[in-house]
Amino acid sequence: MKRQVGCDTSGLSPQLWQRARRSYWRLAGLEPVGTWLEYNDRVRRCLSSIEAGWHESIAAELGCHPEELPEPAGLGLFELTAADRISVVVPVFNEEQTIVEVLDHLADVPAVTQIVVVNDASRDDTRDRLQAWHGELDDSVWRDRLPDGLVVLNHEVNQGKGAALRTGFGHVTQPWTGVQDADTEYDPADLMRLLSVARARQVDVVYGSRFLLPESGNSPSWHRLGNRLITQLANLSFATKFSDVETCYKLIKSSRLKAVAGDLLENRFGIEIELTARLSKLPGIQMAECPISYDRRTYAEGKKIGLKDAFRAVWCMARYR
Repeated sequence: MKRQVGCDTSGLSPQLWQRARRSYWRLAGLEPVGTWLEYNDRVRRCLSSIEAGWHESIAAELGCHPEELPEPAGLGLFELTAADRISVVVPVFNEEQTIVEVLDHLADVPAVTQIVVVNDASRDDTRDRLQAWHGELDDSVWRDRLPDGLVVLNHEVNQGKGAALRTGFGHVTQPWTGVQDADTEYDPADLMRLLSVARARQVDVVYGSRFLLPESGNSPSWHRLGNRLITQLANLSFATKFSDVETCYKLIKSSRLKAVAGDLLENRFGIEIELTARLSKLPGIQMAECPISYDRRTYAEGKKIGLKDAFRAVWCMARYR
């Protein structure tokens, strides 16, 4: 029987969490990230210095009480082990303006050691941008940050986000699998928050919620209302307790993902509902969520999900229930 553990209860909004994390990183000299060994060495030095008053100074900087701040591990600051490594699948279609920026930020996330990009037959210059970025990676100092590599796959015919994810899931090699959209709505640094929740609560799946806290994200009211309705229907259908079932950000134990990946069928955004449905049926599955930052883009800026996808989401609930 599945057990949903619940949400991250640190109380920090995504904005405060990010500011607190950056403050610790600045004080610890954690940027640039460097290799795993360098990162862990810096983390050890940072943790040994906390008694010197860093916690108090960061709280004063943020305008909160020190007791309101989680321990450093709750801010994504912990020594990484092989069990913490993340493969990130990036489905991309016509994102020439943002794809390189997104990949650069992903490569800076300490736990990310493999990136699998699936170019879903983009009609703009996305493919050329990927090839150029891949070539620069070979000679860059932070290639050591991706010991398990960068995989770039190409669909010759556009099939949709779900199809791109299914292709990417077949190439992941790390203990955890994350998903990253190729635009800049989601901040890759939040993957460390998802990982910290997974470690602390010993769960198999963590969803990053745009709506868990009132100030999360910048979505208009109609978007929040529609998402809330779909999420409530999904919770009723699958006996879950999420606040944002349509979120891109999911961190899943790869062993759990592989148990359902071969059964996935949805080609477009219905994959979000189908994946939730299939994961929720796994024996003993443990699921949680935590707030994440979200910078919504407009349709004029390239947003692709639409009303027909909302109807498809409802259809998927009935089909995969």
